Amino acid sequence: MNKLRLENLTMPEVLSPSALELYAQCPYQWYVQNQLKVTDTIQEFGAIDLGIIAHATLANLFLQIKSNGDFLTIENINQYINILQEIFLQIIDEYIYQEYKESQLSALDISSIEKLGQKLQNYLFFELSSFKKFKPWLIEETISGDYAGYKFSGRVDRVDRLNDSFIVIDYKLGTSDAVSFTDLNAQYKYQSTLYAQLLERKYGLKCVGAFYVPISVNQYYSSNKIGGALDDKYFEEGEIFISRSNFNNLAISNPLILENEEIRFESFQTFLDYKEELSSQLINSMKNADIHKNPLNPKGEYCPILNACRKCLK
Repeated sequence: MNKLRLENLTMPEVLSPSALELYAQCPYQWYVQNQLKVTDTIQEFGAIDLGIIAHATLANLFLQIKSNGDFLTIENINQYINILQEIFLQIIDEYIYQEYKESQLSALDISSIEKLGQKLQNYLFFELSSFKKFKPWLIEETISGDYAGYKFSGRVDRVDRLNDSFIVIDYKLGTSDAVSFTDLNAQYKYQSTLYAQLLERKYGLKCVGAFYVPISVNQYYSSNKIGGALDDKYFEEGEIFISRSNFNNLAISNPLILENEEIRFESFQTFLDYKEELSSQLINSMKNADIHKNPLNPKGEYCPILNACRKCLK
């Protein structure tokens, strides 16, 4: 580690929510990727590509649902599955042509693409049994504003709205079982609550849920569950959620009590404020060049220096 480089660490004028989350996960990984610009230069088709394709497919699908003034119901689910299939095939053709030559894809790559198409169809059934009445409002929308004393800008996957309330949805291609705001050891999740605060301030609406939602699910049963936080008052009214079994260790307000009962919140808003205060502490650590290794929390699948860190920490 170059001490001089650390002492001259330059903070960007505008932070992204993903950069804040990355720093919370592992400050050293944030430093290597965002300051030293070390990346994996090997271009192979893999999980990152599948994630891009999945996000693009869902974005286009829910833009179509929004344009129809609609939301998913048992009556229209098959109609939207057919639309999803058409969108998926179109995006595959465009993406593979732009990023890869079709001849470069292996049989395993092609199989993984086909499986992704089925997962996306299954996901629609999963979401149908998780949310209701909310309509797509913002899709892949750039959101900017002041948060925790710093300027932020990022692109939110999806925001659904019902009257004067909304929920934030952040897609995860893999499991979201580890995403739980009720566990103080999992406080590295900031993106969805950050967007919730920025959206409340911009539009004057009330956020009632900030979620990390898994795409890789089974149509009838999922070991992957939605993580995040919700305002329990709305859940009790039955206006938003259908099946609570699809949710995993949600931080729930009214009152909101974290797992070890050391921290209590009077409302969902005080929980969002708490996350902003934690964010402020992280930003101050960034400014002070507190760059320490913490590669095992979380898994760090895409960290270019993870193996080196593990050897150092043994």
